[in-house]
Amino acid sequence: MRRGDVPRSNVKLRSIAITTAFALLLSSLIAPRFNADLRAYQARQWLNVPCEIIVSHAQREPGDGRYRLDLRYRYDLGGQILRSGRLSFGPPITGNRAAVAAWTDRYPVGALTSCRVNPANPAEAVLDASFPTPWWQMVVAAGLILVIAITLTGLLERLLTKMSRADRSGREDCTKRDIRRH
Repeated sequence: MRRGDVPRSNVKLRSIAITTAFALLLSSLIAPRFNADLRAYQARQWLNVPCEIIVSHAQREPGDGRYRLDLRYRYDLGGQILRSGRLSFGPPITGNRAAVAAWTDRYPVGALTSCRVNPANPAEAVLDASFPTPWWQMVVAAGLILVIAITLTGLLERLLTKMSRADRSGREDCTKRDIRRH
């Protein structure tokens, strides 16, 4: 290896490091969805308890004119009456009035339904323990991250190799010119 050459292993290591950082960044963007799905999966193991809807209406958000679902329910666990407002582990239900009204129609005040209650923390409950993200979206997202990471690794490796060669040839040209002058 000539003086000034960057070993190929260093080029590969740098490209893998940059790609890994990029993949971690992309993964952090979808991690909340994975977490919501994991929580929904865990909630399926919780106690299935009867509950009663006590508040269900579309509440207008100040400023943007959107509506959000205001939903609360109560349940009895071992003689203790508890209350919760969690519909699911997905994002809050917001949108136009009709979209939110569909949920208030599904859960009208006074309706009896069932909720899942965390036995380790009875104050934590959820009405809908279904997965908030369709499984195929998670598979597609993970596949895209993998393809992007592999492609980026190859591109970075080529780019860093070319930069190393260009830098090396530039130094060689300077050295030849310096030798001719002296």
